[in-house]
Order: sequence, then structure tokens, then C-alpha cells
Amino acid sequence: MEDKTTDNLKIALLARMNVLVVRLFVFNGRKTGYSLNENSLCGLKKLLK
Repeated sequence: MEDKTTDNLKIALLARMNVLVVRLFVFNGRKTGYSLNENSLCGLKKLLK
């Protein structure tokens, strides 16, 4: 049982972080005038490095 709840918490945290990251990219994209796709791809590449 404990393992399953921790997995669910991890998934929930990851999902929440993804939402925050996407919102950040949307905000940055609007501010700088870049297209969202271009901006988020660059940001994701930076995060993955």
C-alpha cells in the first residue's frame, strides 16, 4: 500500500511541476513574443541537460 501511495504522490508532483513549467513558458513566450512551441522546446532541452 505504501509503495502505491508514494508512486501516486510522485506522479501528482510531476504533473503539478509540468503544469507550472508550461505556465512559465506561456508567460515567458507572451512577454518575449516567441512562439510557445519554440520557447517550450528550448526550455525543455535546457532542463534535460
